[in-house]
Amino acid sequence: MEAGGGGEDTGLEESGSGGTEEPRSAQRTRRFSGNGSKNIGTVKVTDDAVMEWTHRTDGEAILGFTAYDADFNLSVDSKARRGTTALEPGTYRSIDVAADGDWTITIRGR
Repeated sequence: MEAGGGGEDTGLEESGSGGTEEPRSAQRTRRFSGNGSKNIGTVKVTDDAVMEWTHRTDGEAILGFTAYDADFNLSVDSKARRGTTALEPGTYRSIDVAADGDWTITIRGR
């Protein structure tokens, strides 16, 4: 899992890639990136937040960009190159991402 980012206080917590451990405090914007399929772990959102995503492919987007958590409280399925979705406070367990190219996800407070 790749994570990094600024120091702004967003009320977000994140746990490791296995998704089975208790979320730990990480009061900042979270960034993830990859190519193809990847599980980015569990993210706990303690305040209203927004997930911004980008998707880049060399050709026509066949698969597009899909992100969902184990409980389907988060579900994005799009062929667009970028988008946003609101996240309510809660625990988003074991978030899976699938794309047919490079992608990024940024989760930040609103």
